[in-house]
Amino acid sequence: MEIGYLNEFIKLAETGNYLEAADALYISQSTLSRHIQNIENDLGVQLFNRTTRRVELNEFGKTFLPYAKQITSLRTDYTHALSNQIKHQKNNITIGCIPTMTQYYISEILSRFQKEHPDLMLNIIGADSTRLAGLLKTDQCDFAFMRLPQN
Repeated sequence: MEIGYLNEFIKLAETGNYLEAADALYISQSTLSRHIQNIENDLGVQLFNRTTRRVELNEFGKTFLPYAKQITSLRTDYTHALSNQIKHQKNNITIGCIPTMTQYYISEILSRFQKEHPDLMLNIIGADSTRLAGLLKTDQCDFAFMRLPQN
């Protein structure tokens, strides 16, 4: 069953009118009718009593409505959660740096970068070069300012 069709079922149940529901959903009346038929076919029951002017939930529709609302609510929740997680990951930059970064003006560069890109979150990890190399290899930081070994 197409989860998106459940929103259409809910809207039709609320309005009791195909034309009104279709207009509110920005789809054609025939498309709405086809989607409702798909839901009913998947469930194996009619969900509405239909007249020429109105549609009204029957007992099966009344039973199904709270589940449809719960499913669409869960879909909204998981979509927002995943979207926020993706956004958080995309807008997060983790930078590793050696403890003496101030003498190399790295702090000023990062500060200027942050001002120019307020939508990005900079996470700074201070560590020695050996640990920073390990963080880079394990993707725990995006890039690092570190010293090269003497040899």
